[in-house]
Amino acid sequence: RLLLLTDRESEAVELLMSKQPQITPHLSYYELLALAARQNRQYQLSEQIYANLVAVEGNRGDWWVGLGIALDAQGLSGKAHGAFLRATKTNQLSTALGDYARQRLASLSGKTGR
Repeated sequence: RLLLLTDRESEAVELLMSKQPQITPHLSYYELLALAARQNRQYQLSEQIYANLVAVEGNRGDWWVGLGIALDAQGLSGKAHGAFLRATKTNQLSTALGDYARQRLASLSGKTGR
């Protein structure tokens, strides 16, 4: 977390990737790794980790938003739309995160033909 706070995302990803415990009892570890990868513009890695997280615990709206951001950054508009939509359906988003997800849904709707 300190590495992320000091804008050393690359080092954070490298450190977290070197340890990788099992996902199930260490969800917060992988949440941090997904965030670090996203902040370091490693969107495919971030996508993979967020996808694994929501597969374990699919009611976490913040993880669906993280997945949507990673997909959106890769130009995968249809998949990103689906992730943001799923995030809003969890009813577990902060006001700011919910607003962001709805804004991205509106923007992506034109790109996905929805």
